Amino acid sequence: MTCGVALAQEPSPTPQPSPQPEAMICVYRNFYHVTFGKEAPDIIVNGERLAVLDEGRYFVAHVPSGFTIVADGKKKDNRVELDTRPGETYYFRARAHPGKMFARFELFRVTKEEAKQDADKLHYVKPGDIKSTRVIKDAPFP
Repeated sequence: MTCGVALAQEPSPTPQPSPQPEAMICVYRNFYHVTFGKEAPDIIVNGERLAVLDEGRYFVAHVPSGFTIVADGKKKDNRVELDTRPGETYYFRARAHPGKMFARFELFRVTKEEAKQDADKLHYVKPGDIKSTRVIKDAPFP
């Protein structure tokens, strides 16, 4: 006499899509011009507000690879469009130009070498200025 026991097979797990590889950006604002009051641009990537960038500050964030738009929140025409690649780091400098009532900010893509020259006096953004989980907290300047 044979006793057969049917073993319940567990369903094989559904494969999860692998996350899309990401690129990194480093955005900074050096002490180029003094602005009066607390004027600081919002840095927006693909429509998502990442951080508020005070003078002498920087931040590092993960961004999706592919077509990416980096902009400051003050003017819609002040933006940089690029095609990011997984694992690469891109550098941006925000510069203020004092105006009659408000400063005008410009955003530039810069090389790693240019960014490294400016990095010695920069500090990481304050925790209260981080507006997205894409921003890496207390990241060293890459």
